[in-house]
Amino acid sequence: MGVLTAALTAVTGVLAVAAEAAPSAPYVAGVTFPFNGVWLESTDGGHYWDSSGNGLCRIDAAAGGGFTENVGTCDVQAKKPTQATVGPVNGDGTYFVYAADMSSKSGGPVRVTYDPNANGGAGGIIAGSGTTLGGLNTVGFFADAAGNFKNSSVALGPCDATIATPCRALYLGFERSQKIERINFVDQPVAAQSIETISKTTDKRKGVRFGIGDFHKPATATAPATDDLYIDELGGNGVSLLTDIAHCAPSEGAADPTVVNPPVNQAGGCAASVVGGITTNFPQGMAVQNDANGNSQFLYVADSPRNSGATVLRYHPDTGLQDVVSNAITPPVPDLLDGAPALQSNYTFVMGLAVDPHNGDLFIGDDPTFAVLVNPPLNKGHIFTIPGVNGVAPADCLGSAATPCTPPPPPSVSTPSLYAYGLTAPKGGATFVPSDDGGHIWAADHSQGLCRMDQVTDPKLGVLNLHAFNSAACDDGTVLGSGGQTVHDDVVVAGTPNHHFLYVAQNDHLSPGVIRFEYDPSADNGAGNLVPGSAVVMAPGAGLNGDKANGLAMGCNKPVAFGQTCAGQGGGNVLYMGGLLDGFIRRINNPEADPRVQTVDVVAMTTEQKAGTLGKGINGSMGMIGDDLYLPENQGFTVVKNISTCPAGNQVCATVPLNISQFGFVFGSAIGVDTNPQHSTSGLVYAAISPGAANATVYQYDVATNTSRIFATQGQLPTAGSGEATVWCTTTCTRPADPANPPGAKAAFRFAQGIMVDPRSDELGGGTVYLTEDAFAGARGGRGHAWSTPFTPYPAGATPVALPVTTPVAGSQTCNLTVNIPSLAGGQTYWVQFTTRATGQISSTWTIPVSQAAQLVLYQGNPFTGLADPVATGTKGGSIAIQNTTAGRFSISTAPNTQPAGTYTVQFFNSSKAFAATTGTLSFLNDGPTACVPSPVTGHVIN
Repeated sequence: MGVLTAALTAVTGVLAVAAEAAPSAPYVAGVTFPFNGVWLESTDGGHYWDSSGNGLCRIDAAAGGGFTENVGTCDVQAKKPTQATVGPVNGDGTYFVYAADMSSKSGGPVRVTYDPNANGGAGGIIAGSGTTLGGLNTVGFFADAAGNFKNSSVALGPCDATIATPCRALYLGFERSQKIERINFVDQPVAAQSIETISKTTDKRKGVRFGIGDFHKPATATAPATDDLYIDELGGNGVSLLTDIAHCAPSEGAADPTVVNPPVNQAGGCAASVVGGITTNFPQGMAVQNDANGNSQFLYVADSPRNSGATVLRYHPDTGLQDVVSNAITPPVPDLLDGAPALQSNYTFVMGLAVDPHNGDLFIGDDPTFAVLVNPPLNKGHIFTIPGVNGVAPADCLGSAATPCTPPPPPSVSTPSLYAYGLTAPKGGATFVPSDDGGHIWAADHSQGLCRMDQVTDPKLGVLNLHAFNSAACDDGTVLGSGGQTVHDDVVVAGTPNHHFLYVAQNDHLSPGVIRFEYDPSADNGAGNLVPGSAVVMAPGAGLNGDKANGLAMGCNKPVAFGQTCAGQGGGNVLYMGGLLDGFIRRINNPEADPRVQTVDVVAMTTEQKAGTLGKGINGSMGMIGDDLYLPENQGFTVVKNISTCPAGNQVCATVPLNISQFGFVFGSAIGVDTNPQHSTSGLVYAAISPGAANATVYQYDVATNTSRIFATQGQLPTAGSGEATVWCTTTCTRPADPANPPGAKAAFRFAQGIMVDPRSDELGGGTVYLTEDAFAGARGGRGHAWSTPFTPYPAGATPVALPVTTPVAGSQTCNLTVNIPSLAGGQTYWVQFTTRATGQISSTWTIPVSQAAQLVLYQGNPFTGLADPVATGTKGGSIAIQNTTAGRFSISTAPNTQPAGTYTVQFFNSSKAFAATTGTLSFLNDGPTACVPSPVTGHVIN
């Protein structure tokens, strides 16, 4: 059927695919980012040209058999081509090839000239023939003041219908702009071209991934010929469609190239619509197959989520039916990323598709390193082919009205049921809060605030098996903005009989960090409620502000083992906070105290912060098991071991990657923890991978073995006609059902940023996993959901996998120094140059008399050489660590075991009102024989 074959054969000079391939048969391997390529005719019969990380490259027969990417033919006039298309033959026998350029320096699409007779008849792109189309960095089209839009997709189609002269147009999509643009007269000199904005993607936040396609419909007896444009959207809406694109009037630009700066046409532009028949939320790659007359037959699209295998789909616009072409590689091929003896039997990240116009062979570009954001390894991808049969690639499933075809879902253990409607961007998930009547789920909502969920009572049907926000049991809205994770403190508030504190991360752009509420479990007839007027900002001026806090976790001020309680070990509670914008994890040491005397330590850093990518924090809820803090990061999931001992010797702790999916390739969005010793020997972690609006996957992770499995991928909506099928947006509000999630259907999880495990005993619901998500994210529409599923044990017998724990540098010693800083006027800097003699972490803190604007900065070398000290100057470029905020205590650190021995400088900069002398600290490593300088340090140069 539609199995993918990994072999290529030369048949009369034409690239073809063997119908069956032996396991040792050659295939095109070792390519980098194989995007949407193009078949180009040549004297020797034609070749496939790959749009890859190496440029536009010809695929040739290899000397030892099989085929290879001929790097000698690679053309880089488009620096990062992600889709290529070819026009008709020119009068001189050459062809124009149009390439999207998604490089950081992109000036828009590039047109190059291809000679089919070059290179001994194999064909080649003419050097120096590249022309940037439409005008370099045309403001408002290819770029704006914030930078270039990164042209990701191109397709040839008809010109603006108002142009009387027959012409050809190029349609464009961009990664960093929602615009869909058209360049008329694209095969003419640039001065004769005109550029127009004709539409936007359906997602107002995101642009186009890798692929658009023009679908040409021939004229019929009753209708003229038309062209539709299909669009791979980036934001999670899937594939969208613009119909009859020639008649899309521009909202910007004009069809006439002589018109300069035309006014914006408010009535212009066509509206795109999502194609419901193509079942993907993460499309990558697109190819349209045409017949010999240029009429389109069907559309190939790859469903390529970041958290499971990819599937190649084929869509028939005439019937609205979809085929599943392939999701398996037969026979498996060597896994270039993991190395021998690992084999790859499924696609990982399909990035590009193309069709041989002669025989219908389908080309599939795949690269498992696509999700590696920083320095991905090269030459790990493949180009696979499925040979056409009678001009069409066979399929694993042929869709029909009676038997629709959908991509196979990832394997899962559980299908959660709906717990509540009506949530808006619940970034921190839900929290169980005890009360006199047994307890309730509370959640901090982007729209409604911190609210209690109660069981819904229908006036006609009575009590339903459904919950909703009780608007009468929310915070008053005077303090909390957009809420993140909520944590319940088990310590009774001093001076009260049974009150407790609830801590809520504040996630908006003006976030002060964490809000503390007092909670009365006996209020509201025993349902529990917040004490009016009790909200306070925690640890003001201690550096918690400005981080868009979203994750909180209670811990202990001393090490505790799994299953132990802090109070049982004679310890006191501490509160850990992680935010979206800052790569550091902070600890509030005395959360129950008066906020004015609370102290804060920087204790750990995320993986990206450790790698030097500043400002990359965590994404959703986090959790504590024993003395270990579990985090959702941009590259996956991590743990900080023994966090109560951090920082150790003034050195912040690093995170350790967990064996959940493939670290570095996934987007960790939420963590929930099960700390019940009856459920596991060392604890269970639930982790959501949720790349934007694409479908999320929840994993179950066993701490004892460092292994994981897919736990849930979709939820079950209530049965149509039941009371629970009514959408209760609150306990007193209803609204029509969402057409995208009809009653009785299975629903995907999108923007899943909160997980919680019920901490009670099993007979009360303990171990139940709660997941919160909202496909509309920050839009205040209350369209999100809460889901729940009962506890499921992790299977026994898993082979343990070792954690990659970082070891300290041997033979070194930590130097902890006090720095006495003189009084500083506004705009003044005090700097200290110092020398380290061992590779390691460098940390510094600074406490000032009042909370105000200041900066603590670390540099390699000394940008202040020759200047006085103090000196009236600000910060310099090239810092390796910086904290720039309004606070009373500042803290910076580099990554553990990374900074080489050498000369560094720390800067204490007062950017506000003058203050008296202050004190800072400095910590770094020296080798064993070299003694640390005396503390406190004197002078501003330490050797």
